[in-house]
Amino acid sequence: MAAVDDDSLQQLRSRATQLLLKENWHDYIAVCSLIVNAAAAAAGDRRAARSGAVDFTDWVLAGFAGKCPDLAEHVGAVEIRRRANHGGRRRGLFAARNIESGATLMISKAVAVGRGVIPHDAADDGGEKMVVWKELIDKVLDAAEKSPTTASLIYTLSTGDEDEDEHDLPVPDIARFKQQQDELDDGAAMAAAPLDVDKILKVLDVNCLTEEASPSANLLGSNGVVNCGVGLWILPAFINHSCHPNARRTHAGDHAIVHASRDIKAGEEITFAYFDVLTPLIKRREAARAWGFECHCDRCVFEAGGGDAVLGQELTNLENELVNGRGDMGELVVRLEEKMRKSMVKERRKGFLRASFWNAYSALFDSDKLMRKWGRRVPGEAAVAESVAGAIGGNESVLKAMLRGADNGNGCGNRLEVEDKVVRIGRATYGKIVKRQAMRALFRLTLDGDIVIKDRISTFIKTSVTEITTLIYTEPFMNSLMEEAHAMPVTSFFPLAGIHKLIAIFLVVLSWILVHKWSLRNQKGPRSWPIIGATVEQLKNYHRMHDWLVEYLSKYRTVTVDMPFTSYTYIADPVNVEHVLKTNFTNYPKGEVYRSYMDVLLGDGIFNADGEMWRKQRKTASFEFASKNLRDFSTVVFREYSLKLSSILNQACKESRVVDMQELFMRMTLDSICKVGFGVEIGTLSPDLPENSFAQAFDAANIIVTLRFIDPLWRLKKFLHVGSEALLEQSMKLVDDFTYSVIRRRKAEIVQARASGKQEKIKHDILSRFIELGESGDGDGDGGEGGISSFGDEKSLRDVVLNFVIAGRDTTATTLSWFTYMAMTHPSVADKLRRELTAFESDRAAEEGITLLPTTPTPHRIAQFASLLSYDSLGKLNYLHACVTETLRLYPAVPQDPKGIVEDDVLPDGTRVRAGGMVTYVPYSMGRMEYNWGPDAASFVPERWLTGDGGGFRNASPFKFTAFQAGPRICLGKDSAYLQMKMALAILFRFYRFELVENHPVKYRMMTILSMAHGLKVRVSASL
Repeated sequence: MAAVDDDSLQQLRSRATQLLLKENWHDYIAVCSLIVNAAAAAAGDRRAARSGAVDFTDWVLAGFAGKCPDLAEHVGAVEIRRRANHGGRRRGLFAARNIESGATLMISKAVAVGRGVIPHDAADDGGEKMVVWKELIDKVLDAAEKSPTTASLIYTLSTGDEDEDEHDLPVPDIARFKQQQDELDDGAAMAAAPLDVDKILKVLDVNCLTEEASPSANLLGSNGVVNCGVGLWILPAFINHSCHPNARRTHAGDHAIVHASRDIKAGEEITFAYFDVLTPLIKRREAARAWGFECHCDRCVFEAGGGDAVLGQELTNLENELVNGRGDMGELVVRLEEKMRKSMVKERRKGFLRASFWNAYSALFDSDKLMRKWGRRVPGEAAVAESVAGAIGGNESVLKAMLRGADNGNGCGNRLEVEDKVVRIGRATYGKIVKRQAMRALFRLTLDGDIVIKDRISTFIKTSVTEITTLIYTEPFMNSLMEEAHAMPVTSFFPLAGIHKLIAIFLVVLSWILVHKWSLRNQKGPRSWPIIGATVEQLKNYHRMHDWLVEYLSKYRTVTVDMPFTSYTYIADPVNVEHVLKTNFTNYPKGEVYRSYMDVLLGDGIFNADGEMWRKQRKTASFEFASKNLRDFSTVVFREYSLKLSSILNQACKESRVVDMQELFMRMTLDSICKVGFGVEIGTLSPDLPENSFAQAFDAANIIVTLRFIDPLWRLKKFLHVGSEALLEQSMKLVDDFTYSVIRRRKAEIVQARASGKQEKIKHDILSRFIELGESGDGDGDGGEGGISSFGDEKSLRDVVLNFVIAGRDTTATTLSWFTYMAMTHPSVADKLRRELTAFESDRAAEEGITLLPTTPTPHRIAQFASLLSYDSLGKLNYLHACVTETLRLYPAVPQDPKGIVEDDVLPDGTRVRAGGMVTYVPYSMGRMEYNWGPDAASFVPERWLTGDGGGFRNASPFKFTAFQAGPRICLGKDSAYLQMKMALAILFRFYRFELVENHPVKYRMMTILSMAHGLKVRVSASL
């Protein structure tokens, strides 16, 4: 929570006293918790301010109401440089390194600020404004007079004179802005030389900023007044304007906070908007001229025609209609959209135009009448908002539109994807001073119907800092508590008569604290609190959970994390892993806790089963995977779908089109597993890439069941049928409908084949084999003792199907994605791999007596190469095998795997684990531990898997390299997975090169599988 002021804190203390005397223990504990949290927040604000890592969540999302949080000056990874293409301004602020969207670039205190409140009917009269301006001038002159450093920095700013040569102006070292004021001046010294008042006045004329960038300044107030605020912030004055900005500013008191509104690359100039950029080009040009410059950003150049005079004139005509308020705004939007479609305007530039015509779009979306008339001919509100945010970085009105579009289901698509978009636009709007959890809570509460969207965004998010705190401490309770605190007379002492109660309570609380601290004296892991354990820290780090564990496990090797009602022990030492996965295997099953989380998705399948049920499935599956028929069939299928993927990439090369490799790999592996596992052709890898509801629903369910591991309220949400659990139920209905339809169709085909006496027509896919085993009673699946249901039961077959899907689709596709990313970021590895593939091709062609066609990647040429790939020949590609294995070491498909604990046990390193808890080995962390792999553990080095004598492959202990698990549960599909991955990668890297799209973020998503959160957007070219 945000820090509260001293008066409110005193009132809370007084309220706590009254509750204590009334022996109202429940409310007393709640108020004490508020007091402790408020005090901690105040101290944290002061500590964080100097690093820029401030948390203004409550203040910003409450509409900037209440006391402004304390701040200290901060300068991020920026520097002042001369500009190559200056456009009239030769200096600017540039990124010194890559900067993530939302990062705080600076917190700069004004030299001086002049403020005033002007009656609305006098807003056109310059008298009151002159009063504000004079006040500002006096303050600046006073500050410059007292501080030589302030004066010298002011002199570095441009005066805007026509005869001024900006080339002669100095470029201040950014270090001057990072020093604290007491290091620069004593605050009382007089300037050594007389002030150049005339120059300072000229500097103010062209460098001052208004506070209108902040909603707190709300230039046109609701009470018929204009809030006028203008000030001089020296470092922000070096930031130039762009109508396509990459930064945004917020004002907090006398401080200006500037944050990145999108990812900024090292060396890129930082820009923000001097005026409202959600306006047409005509209006923006007028505003720029008022500032004394012409904007030549890429957006303005494009909207002016950008070489297409006809397009420029048509846009000007539409802008005139918008500015003059003529015509139907819905019709205007439709005409603009049709013009963009006919002119084949690229998606990024569509965002430019939608931003310019934002008022027309807003009028359309705000009017039910216009939406009924034109709504079907325009994109959804959420889609438009996302497009505009990509152009101007997001603001409150764009965020509001995204939320409303999501609430109405207006063109949003998958809810989880929209949630990410809301968070991204929220981050662009507010920066990291507003935490992601608040934005996610806002989105969830909006779609769950718990709140109503109002005109101001603050009204429906100010009480929703996180979903959990909203549920535990409800707004009605907090409001009534604060009202009672204000109504209660302030008592600064306890009555003497109640001293015995205080002593008793003090002793109880002290004993509780001491016992808790004693119990944690040897604990290795995050800080744990009574009842809630480490939930707070886990929630805070949920988006980076795997790296969070790396930090702890690199230090302790074994980490204990307490959670409500249970505890998790995370291990990365191979000795401990072997103990859990092999030596004492029976004591560490999947466990009831894990089963309860995953049952809705995996049921009684092999990944979720224990004991006899698991043994029988394992026995049947191991027999099938050892079959030569299945291996040969799989090779043919994997080659077929690898060629289909190659065909899509070939077309993308010709069209210079960006593709999402993770999506394509997911489609390829889904089609493959459905063909190998169930004999079904679902066609998601068709050239037009059709949407597949099964895949989307399966991914959504995967994400939500993973969230259950740290969400203590998931059972409550499931009972109430709200939030993520409601979405999970909807997703699983789609998944089950598809799965049961496949099972019933296959059963019908088997019955028909038998009835016609054509047994040879029964397919040899895995599902057919399990159906036959279930009907014959083989495979220990006869539903006998123990209640083990046969594989003839549709529910059991459904569980088999889904477990094979997650085994054969998601794991392989994510590994292929991470492999491609590693190859792009390690070009020397990719080149070495291509040399191996070229040499392999020549040798195999000679063996087969084939004359190779020219290298041009035609379908026939690629098919010729693919024909040389077989199970045995792929085994000769040692470097490819090493690259795949190295990818799995750093990016294992299953990043962590929890096990239940049947009985109390002691791990080999001495760690005690209790029955009922969970032990989790962490392949993601294990691959990064120096005590496992040496000092280069975090580096991508395929050569670590090759012997020095000829480059043969060198295996590692399965208890150190745990990507395929180890012990009795070691992955049965390991060879099949390597076969498919090497087949696809050999074809792709022989004929194509991949380049990551600039500024595309590559981060993992928290799921049971280590998939990429934003896909893998690449450009493809032929490898000749």
